[in-house]
Amino acid sequence: MSNTQTTPMANAPAIRAPFSERAVAFLDILGFKEIIKEAEKTDSQKLMRLRSLLDSYIHFDPQRSPSVPKDAKPEYLFISDSIILSAPLAYNQYDGLAIVILKSIEVAQMLLHDGYLLSGAIDVGSVWHENSNIFGSGYVTAYLRQEKEPHPRIVLCQNARNHWSGIAQKFDVNMCMENDGEEIVDVLNTSYLNPKWYPHDEDAYKQFFAWTLRRMEALPPGSARSKWEWTALAINKGIKKYSVNVKPFDRFPVPV
Repeated sequence: MSNTQTTPMANAPAIRAPFSERAVAFLDILGFKEIIKEAEKTDSQKLMRLRSLLDSYIHFDPQRSPSVPKDAKPEYLFISDSIILSAPLAYNQYDGLAIVILKSIEVAQMLLHDGYLLSGAIDVGSVWHENSNIFGSGYVTAYLRQEKEPHPRIVLCQNARNHWSGIAQKFDVNMCMENDGEEIVDVLNTSYLNPKWYPHDEDAYKQFFAWTLRRMEALPPGSARSKWEWTALAINKGIKKYSVNVKPFDRFPVPV
């Protein structure tokens, strides 16, 4: 007589999780640890403002563009200093990668308006995104790529880069650009500025310039300051690329 025992799970039919091909972005708010420390010890106004800003966008965004089918719109997760969003890679005439790139631009511009930088990565692949969690190789690749990103930029992983090269002409080739051998999201693209905040392109760049200058003046040389120095150079490139009538950075201030 065999001693082998079977369990109910051994005889159960295989259940396939609802993975699908999606574009996914993993975005990280830089400087968040300092905001938390300040909120814990002295003043939580910055944290409450940042949370309100993100909540308002994440809750409001799905209500935008009522003509767009609900299933084509991006899903969001907001966990501590991380923003995760994904969209179906293909849904009728909608392309999920173009949607995720566009939303990443909007989020980055919204945060820079308040003086915060983002780093991140975008990939396309197998993803299961539900209300409170996300799984899949597409998400993991984006997360791991963001973890090693030294600059405040949003990088396209290889699968996303390959997909974008085939669709960019159908949308806006200036949504992304080449940067030191990487394809990155152009978060300073003037086509996607919030008109309620910025009636003119110059208004946005003056705001971005002011925050960048303020941060560089306040920070000592080091990793945090270098991210704002990188942003200053990006602003200079944007001024030239989009012919914005704003004086570029001609020096990097030394903190007193």
